[in-house]
Amino acid sequence: MWISDFLTPRGRPWAYPPGVMEMFPGYVFDVEYRTDRKEEAFKALVEMVERRFAVAERLMEAVQWDVFVLHEIGTDRVHHLFQKFWDPEHPLYAPGNPHEDKVPRLYRLVDELFGRLRRRLPRDVEILVVSDHGNQAQRGVLALNELLAEWGLLSFKSEPSGGVDVESVVDWGRTKVVAWGGYYARLFVNTVDRPRGVVSREEAEDLKRELRRRLRVLKAPWGYIHNAVYEPGELYRSVRGDFPDLMAYFDSLRVRPVQTVGYGSPWLEGNDRGPDDSLHSFNGFYAATWGDARKRDMHALDVARFLESVL
Repeated sequence: MWISDFLTPRGRPWAYPPGVMEMFPGYVFDVEYRTDRKEEAFKALVEMVERRFAVAERLMEAVQWDVFVLHEIGTDRVHHLFQKFWDPEHPLYAPGNPHEDKVPRLYRLVDELFGRLRRRLPRDVEILVVSDHGNQAQRGVLALNELLAEWGLLSFKSEPSGGVDVESVVDWGRTKVVAWGGYYARLFVNTVDRPRGVVSREEAEDLKRELRRRLRVLKAPWGYIHNAVYEPGELYRSVRGDFPDLMAYFDSLRVRPVQTVGYGSPWLEGNDRGPDDSLHSFNGFYAATWGDARKRDMHALDVARFLESVL
């Protein structure tokens, strides 16, 4: 039995067996979190969390489970919505603002609801709580393709404006490198083995070395930042598909790279997708009722070993 997550396409089946959908009409997958309507968003956030835990309680009562997994995205969304109102390290934080308590309020709610679930369980049930990432204040936004254009590595068919996706305006015949955005940047060298490629494999290696050098020492408007640039094979056990040539992490993920262009400057005041106060961080959280929960160097992949020890 399963219920789908926040990526569920609108109007598509979202649970198995299908009868589960009839049990929970109006199930909420996510909330609008890139918005200035903060009070409305927080109300929707609380409602989503309460309804998801109510669903979990009902399913725990209805089925004899061997393994039960509950994924709650509300603790992620509250940071995107309210990080600058709560975090003194955020550049826009102002103490005493009316939203300063929103993040701790949401966490207290989750703790309360989780505690209620826990009290329903037999004492011999093992519990693992784990996050897939942490959160931190967003310090800046980098339109990386604007920077590549300044460096003469990317050209446009016509001068872009207004924040358009780079792929709609790039002149591939005169472009050597293009970047995708996200929490980290993915850079693709436009090599001859790609459609409309212009860079030889020999030149690509020199180009990657030059990009690594320049991106590592890139300064932000407020000063020096810690940047890291890797080839995917340096981070992953295997790489498949159309993977990027380089992956860049700016200011230890405190700077968001975006792939849109048309700003006239590489550095932006805010996210190109709407209001957003936080970014991911490398360190997450875990707690377990078994094993050595005091271990300091846990990796997210160690969750599998935890589960193997009790299943």
